[in-house]
Amino acid sequence: MIPFLAPYFPGEWRSHGESLRLGPAGGPAARALLDDPGRLRQTLEHYRARQWPGADARAAASAWSLHYLWALLAPAVAAASGARRVLPCAAATMRLALDGVNAPVAFTVADLGRDRPDADTWERYGALVWEHLRPLADGIHAASRLPRKVVWAGAVRYLEALFDALHAMGCDVAADRRHLLQTASWARDGRDNPLCLPVRTPPAHAQGPVYRECCLYYLLPGQTQCMACPLARQSAPRVATRVKEISPLP
Repeated sequence: MIPFLAPYFPGEWRSHGESLRLGPAGGPAARALLDDPGRLRQTLEHYRARQWPGADARAAASAWSLHYLWALLAPAVAAASGARRVLPCAAATMRLALDGVNAPVAFTVADLGRDRPDADTWERYGALVWEHLRPLADGIHAASRLPRKVVWAGAVRYLEALFDALHAMGCDVAADRRHLLQTASWARDGRDNPLCLPVRTPPAHAQGPVYRECCLYYLLPGQTQCMACPLARQSAPRVATRVKEISPLP
């Protein structure tokens, strides 16, 4: 594992910090896949055929995006909000590794950026949000018609969980949480902040906070709604929790 990430991924969390790797430059960047709808569509179809045969294409694309988001965000948030480091997180500078079913598992960078303890949220997260998450949402939409807001909501889901984990470790993440998830405008230039999504009113089945958007996981074969689903309960016989394969949180 990259040394400065190690304190944030103890014990069972270690493997999640290893989804960021340092290696020599070379090979196609993640942006090459995200900017090519035909190639990304083939990648998603390969994943669906092997992981979720017969599944709704948008639901399978959403599941793929959650793999992507977790592999990207777990180390990126630990670096930005824990280690206070500015990483080269643009999709054009990170190489994406896929596993045997084409699920995203890791990213490789040629350098580890620099320590910036005094940098504000916008500087530490700017490249990640605008040069990686935005092309991810746009690319998956173009390749599968999955609404962009589903990808952004998946990012919010993981950001909330990662901020909670860092806070439990004693890291001060209050400002980053407030700026990224609760501030409507991106302070650097006033653009609308795509991570500031409206909070949903919990449906009757909810037993706590719900996700900002449904990830469509209940449309996958053999799956049902999770406890945090923002939709009214569907016809599924029970409400299940998310499997660790898609949402690898303790």
